[in-house]
Amino acid sequence: MGLGDVVITRQEGGVGRPLPGKDHYSGIMTFIANADLPAGFSTSDRIKQVFSLAEAESLGIVATSAVDEVKVLHYHIDQFFFMAPKGVLYIGLFDSLSIDYTTIKDLQNFADGELRQVGIVDLTTTFATANVTTIDSAIDDLRGDHKPLIALYGADIIGLTIATADDLRALTDSKVGCVGLVDSANLGKTLSDDTTYAIPEVGLVLGGFAAAKVNEDPGWVSKFNLVNGARMQDPAIFEPSILIKDQAGSALDTAFDKGWIFGRKIVGRSGTYLAGCPACIAVTSDYAYLNDTRTMDKAVRGVYSRLSGYLNAPLTVDPSTGYLAEDTIGTLVAVCEKTLDEMVTANELSGGQALINPEQNVLSTGKVEVTLKLIARATGREYDVSIGYALTLI
Repeated sequence: MGLGDVVITRQEGGVGRPLPGKDHYSGIMTFIANADLPAGFSTSDRIKQVFSLAEAESLGIVATSAVDEVKVLHYHIDQFFFMAPKGVLYIGLFDSLSIDYTTIKDLQNFADGELRQVGIVDLTTTFATANVTTIDSAIDDLRGDHKPLIALYGADIIGLTIATADDLRALTDSKVGCVGLVDSANLGKTLSDDTTYAIPEVGLVLGGFAAAKVNEDPGWVSKFNLVNGARMQDPAIFEPSILIKDQAGSALDTAFDKGWIFGRKIVGRSGTYLAGCPACIAVTSDYAYLNDTRTMDKAVRGVYSRLSGYLNAPLTVDPSTGYLAEDTIGTLVAVCEKTLDEMVTANELSGGQALINPEQNVLSTGKVEVTLKLIARATGREYDVSIGYALTLI
């Protein structure tokens, strides 16, 4: 055993220093009968903010609950904080008597517009693309109020197969991603068996987004491993019996081309990883992946926050032209580019530029037209490698 010694192990995370910014601010919502609300909630107090699983448990969201929706929600919250230990989570419990996905607006408004992503867990409703569109439309309303976000939708998907699943790329709902990832064993499988519903891994995927920079795909293999102890060692899609490892590569290509969020195994690497973060819109769209939308949302939020300080502000006009003075234009450009520059420094954008046409009659219209150009950071989703023997190396 060698010489005796005093072994000291340094722990991490005890201080609980908060993450910078608010890109990790997230929400999760589900639908539950009023009579089954956990002790920390009531019909007039449906939304709570928590910083850990323990805080959620103190509100009555416990794994031992006799209410299916509560114990499933506990599972999702546990998975969220596994992926994003320093995440901030708002929990919304809405009335299951009349399931209404537009309550995503209530959750975002309660959080004063701070949520960047929300997971919707609907245990009993069969998946339907019409509900995806409803969620996307509600987010459009929030955008109009300067409160943009993305949503991850998890409904009952038992009975779907890769062949029969909807083609989400045929939709035009760029702010929503649909989770088809499930666990083939462990607690996810147990909950599915107990409730007879699918348990799509909304909490796990939501935590991945909370832990990622806005430009990052949470399917980044070297950064985001989904395995949590025994959980997610053997991922499945749609229901626990459809194991990913048993599917032909062409079948998984089909699932990905249809725009579903699911897991994958990588030969030669331990762990489980997201196949990507597709949105429910054509792959040709600028917002084909949810990280595209998150990046734009952050730019929009930042520019709005800074430029709104100039609402109703006096602007100097060049008396010889009647147009805005050069130094005024320079000031407004600098205000807009401050956010873009910060995102470039943070490696969230490759570049950004603000342009203001000097020949605008602001004296008459009161309106200043600004054009912003963003150069995104690319995502390496595929690598095409040629390999062979050669006589010499050049």
